[in-house]
Amino acid sequence: VKKIDSLSPSRRIAIMALLSAVDAVFALLGAFFPMSSLFLMVVVPLTSAIAAFLLPLRYLPLFVLIAFSVCLGSSFWDFQNTIFYIFPSLVIGALFGFFTVKRVPEDCGLFLLSLCECLLFGIALLLIYAIYGISMEEVLLALFHLTKNEYLSHVFPLFCLVYSYAQMAVTYLFLRLFLERLGFEKQPLETPRWVGFAFGGTFLLLGLLTFVYPLVGYFFLGATSYWIVETSIRSLPYARKGIYVLLGLGLFGGLLLFALLFSSCPGDTGLGLIVLPMAVILLCNSLSRPLLEKKSDNKMKS
Repeated sequence: VKKIDSLSPSRRIAIMALLSAVDAVFALLGAFFPMSSLFLMVVVPLTSAIAAFLLPLRYLPLFVLIAFSVCLGSSFWDFQNTIFYIFPSLVIGALFGFFTVKRVPEDCGLFLLSLCECLLFGIALLLIYAIYGISMEEVLLALFHLTKNEYLSHVFPLFCLVYSYAQMAVTYLFLRLFLERLGFEKQPLETPRWVGFAFGGTFLLLGLLTFVYPLVGYFFLGATSYWIVETSIRSLPYARKGIYVLLGLGLFGGLLLFALLFSSCPGDTGLGLIVLPMAVILLCNSLSRPLLEKKSDNKMKS
């Protein structure tokens, strides 16, 4: 299967109708079987991603609108499920297909998709509260047998971001595997190494807002963790033993300071001290970069 730009308008309409009907079936499945919502978040993006390959990209917004309308009409008695699960999944699938067609680097693409998913998650929470008067934050806290307080409210955006990371990881693996089997193969561009350090360092500095405005600071620390993992995967396997020694000593010192200073921080800002071990990891990763480039040069010479 491959993207066809010369489809007639009638065939394009037929493709959008067929994929929208598939989404409607998923919406009905979610309405009658509430426990299938986790399954829907993985499979619903697939239809939008396929639409990105079979249709010109300018048709994507129209497809998402049509598919959402069909799902809304087919499960009108379960409006909450359509807003909370179906619509974000449709948008994420469309963006995934768009990024794949445009060969956007995977690490940047997944990060942007996670932020978009987190934003849609927040909008869905506001809509559900406005329509039904239900606070999903309180529902989730009750699910984990937690009592709502100011501290937990501060980390709720971080929870939404972590949830977005987890969903995007599962969705990405499923979509990549399925689309490769269909023959949708486009190699993404590679992100320059400095991009991960630039994003990681920027978000790490913004994470210092935890000591002033914890609600925002914790969110930026969650964003920092993504780029720390990304730079670690690309850098540490090529590092010398001395880098690992420095990393171990730095982590020990950072965690020691975290334990000693935690109680002296007011309120729930003590978790902001996690910037210390994060900074150590990012620094060690940056020290591995020249070695990685040197090894690449040696491979080219050989």
